[in-house]
Amino acid sequence: MYCIIVGGGRVGTSLASHLANEGHDVVIIEKNHEIANSLKANTNFFVVTGDGTEAGTLESAGASKADVLFAVTGDDNTNLVSAQVGSYQFAIPNIILGVNNPMNVSVFKELGMKKVVDRTSDAVQKMIDAMNDVQASAVVGGGHARVMEFLVEKDSYADGTNIGRLYLPENATVGAILRGGRILDTDMNTVIKAGDTVIVITALEEAGRIWKIFSREEE
Repeated sequence: MYCIIVGGGRVGTSLASHLANEGHDVVIIEKNHEIANSLKANTNFFVVTGDGTEAGTLESAGASKADVLFAVTGDDNTNLVSAQVGSYQFAIPNIILGVNNPMNVSVFKELGMKKVVDRTSDAVQKMIDAMNDVQASAVVGGGHARVMEFLVEKDSYADGTNIGRLYLPENATVGAILRGGRILDTDMNTVIKAGDTVIVITALEEAGRIWKIFSREEE
């Protein structure tokens, strides 16, 4: 996916590295000239020097073709405006807004921002989970496995598919399916439906593949 990150600080650069390692195309927008020049000199990322709240800067970063926008500067108002411009002017389908003040999470959601992440702790993983529509996740097994929780969307690959036909990797398994407030008895023939919560246990390196199966990207 084509990802734009507004903010080239610690969170932004860590997020960029994570996304690049997963094979995504990454562009960083950084307003501070010194920081931007340092990123250009010391990383392989495409860096746009400019104000991420301005449409022209976002256009220069490729907002018209972007799949995801992360607004992760140290200023919550800047992040909000960047997210709004990306959403309303460029119709970027996936907007993740980071907040430094946890009290702003509910405020910004009331303003129409669907994915608002408290970046005061474990920020990068929260951002990745938000991008991937993972409801919750946790690393287990000494860092070798991940438990992932998905809310199945209508018309996603998993919707209407039985567990056996998900073709999960060998080192991944469906741990539980919650439907209507109860845990189902499952086997390989159990059909997953939109609205189900599915909990998957997977090897860490297969997390991206698992996300694709439970997203709209899998064909």
